[in-house]
Amino acid sequence: MTTDQAPADAAELQREIERLRAQLAATTEEAERYRKAAYALLRERVPYTSPTEAELKDMLDGPRGRSFGELLDELERPFVVR
Repeated sequence: MTTDQAPADAAELQREIERLRAQLAATTEEAERYRKAAYALLRERVPYTSPTEAELKDMLDGPRGRSFGELLDELERPFVVR
């Protein structure tokens, strides 16, 4: 059965569903292997370090003490049509 054809009967539709489920399972398994490899490479290249007190303060207060809303306004300004 090709993608532009309707199944001839319920049995054919069920076979197509099972084929797609198997394909999804295989693709999901492959994606999980790639994800694990990518995270392993990332940990190797950029080891985790705890944030400093200054970085934690910036995360909580925002850089230069400005609010999150002010930062968004600044970033969106070039895209606002007036």
